Amino acid sequence: MNITTDSYGTNIGTLTTSNYDVCILVANGTFNSTVGTQVNNFCAAGGGLVITAFTTYQGAANLNFTEYTPITGPGNSFSSQSMNPSSVVTHPTTTGLASLTFSNGTSGYCGNPLSLNSGASNVALYNSGLSLLAVREVPL
Repeated sequence: MNITTDSYGTNIGTLTTSNYDVCILVANGTFNSTVGTQVNNFCAAGGGLVITAFTTYQGAANLNFTEYTPITGPGNSFSSQSMNPSSVVTHPTTTGLASLTFSNGTSGYCGNPLSLNSGASNVALYNSGLSLLAVREVPL
């Protein structure tokens, strides 16, 4: 497994499908347009993308959220919520998922509102019914 990191959100290195299968994009701040462009190009070439809640809120300039991500949003409201174990759908990303342990115990930040993009589906929900984990297969 190859991993590259950039704590400043300015350049994530050589992100190509020959180097990586998946890009995990985590944010608690805004990325610049170089990162957005690199991720768009990676996804357009068939690379997988995993994003986190704050990534959709803070955003990456130039990142095409509608085309490459399962969700759009959130608004400007975050709340602490727990996973609804009965909501988990059988999917490769949920294999073995029975509960989540968040850094502060049993709840984590949930963006509100979250909207599913075309072709996406929820595979796990928060107790409130909001999306905890959504997936979307993007055709090439």
